[in-house]
This record gives sequence, structure tokens and C-alpha cells, in this order.
Amino acid sequence: GGEELEVLQQHGIPAVVVPGITAGLGAAASAAIPLTHRGVAQSVTFVTATGAAGEHLNWLALAAQHQTVVFYMSAAQISHIVARLLESGAHPDLPATIIERATWPDQRVIKSTLALLTVTAQDARLQSPSLLVVGEVAGLAQSFELGAEFAA
Repeated sequence: GGEELEVLQQHGIPAVVVPGITAGLGAAASAAIPLTHRGVAQSVTFVTATGAAGEHLNWLALAAQHQTVVFYMSAAQISHIVARLLESGAHPDLPATIIERATWPDQRVIKSTLALLTVTAQDARLQSPSLLVVGEVAGLAQSFELGAEFAA
């Protein structure tokens, strides 16, 4: 919301920021993925790999073991993300889960491994909005029917 807030301010449009949780936390929770988990992942990093900014990421750090990486706006970037992580030393069998339309009644939780992720995403005809979770904890993902109290 930072860029959006700047535009509103530049145009003299009043805005109120309401604190909440980031999409990365909400999406992971809706798929039952603990972003950190004792003995599995001690840290979580939230990144955007879109556009030129994706080239400035520390891919070696993102490929390190025992952590979770959450990629925002990842639908169109899957093959790039996979290539960079594998080039940087991530294990091909590393679990990866795509959460499409998180928290909506038609949410999809698509589990894969890093090596198979590009094909999995293509076969699933992945659409935005989607979020990618990479790391051992991604293998813990579950797909749940949302209760009526959560349905839109």
C-alpha cells in the first residue's frame, strides 16, 4: 500500500491506513502453512520478484536452508523465481506451494517442489492474485473448505 498511499497524498486525496495483517500471513494461514516452525524454519522473508526490483534480490540468501520465502505477485514470475533459486543453490526437492485467491471461497492451494513448480503452475493455469511460499514449511500446506462464516 505504500505506492498507493504516495499517489493519494500527491493528489491531495485523504486516506486512512487501517492496520491489519499482510497478505503473506493471511494466505499462509488460510493454507495452514506455519511460516516458521521449530526445527524446520527459523525465519521468514517477504519479497516481490516482479520487474527490475527482482534482479536486486539477494538470491543466495533466499536459497538458504531452514527458512521460508514468501513471494508476492508471483503468478507471472514462477519460472524466473525457480531458475534464480536453483542457480543460487536451493535444493530441487524443496517444497513450494502456490496459494491462489487466498481466503476466497474458490481458493486453490497448489503443492509442488521447486524442480516441478514451473510445470505445476502451467498445468494449473495459475491466475492472479497468487502468492508463492518456498521452504520446508510449504510441504505442510493443507486445502480446507472455508466455513460459511468466512465465505464472501
